[in-house]
Amino acid sequence: MNIFKNKPFWVAILATIGLKLCCWGPMVLIGIGGISGSAAIFSWADQYKPLFLGIAITSLAFAFYQAYRPSHAASSCSSHCQQRASLIGAKSYVWILAIFVIFMTGLTYMPVTMSAQFEQIDQQVSPDTTYIVMNIEGMSCTGCEANINETVSKIKGVMSIKASFKEANAEIRFDSTRTDRRAIIKAIEAKGYKIIPKKK
Repeated sequence: MNIFKNKPFWVAILATIGLKLCCWGPMVLIGIGGISGSAAIFSWADQYKPLFLGIAITSLAFAFYQAYRPSHAASSCSSHCQQRASLIGAKSYVWILAIFVIFMTGLTYMPVTMSAQFEQIDQQVSPDTTYIVMNIEGMSCTGCEANINETVSKIKGVMSIKASFKEANAEIRFDSTRTDRRAIIKAIEAKGYKIIPKKK
């Protein structure tokens, strides 16, 4: 069996990648075309995650079946050895695929939060500390939360950041002598999300 011509194998890979499309899609568009606000383009993918997962598991099962199904004995020793080597290679690829599917599923559905590591910094309150809540468009999963938390936390002067895709916002504390709102907005929008101004 030629694994590179195995349709279930490739369908499983594409469906598994679809699980993280809402988070990876914006990064690709920004990296290639510099399209800001691109996170909203892939927000639809979040509701189809169960479908992607179902397709990935079903395709993986078919790939396993094709790799392990009983085969007819070859007529010659040379062709039999070639077939056996091909099957061993196919089985290896299928197990690698299974590990990939399991890893991506865990990455998608495992709760992710990065705000806790900044709680001790929150206690360093000073007159220069500014607290803001930014409305963010384009977050669709916990992966988006982690992406924004990680990005903003790298800005010097940011004391805490807690993004929530359910609330579509981020609570941020920062030292106004070291950074400002504009720098934070720029960092978030560089990841493909869009800051929505508050209604007056």
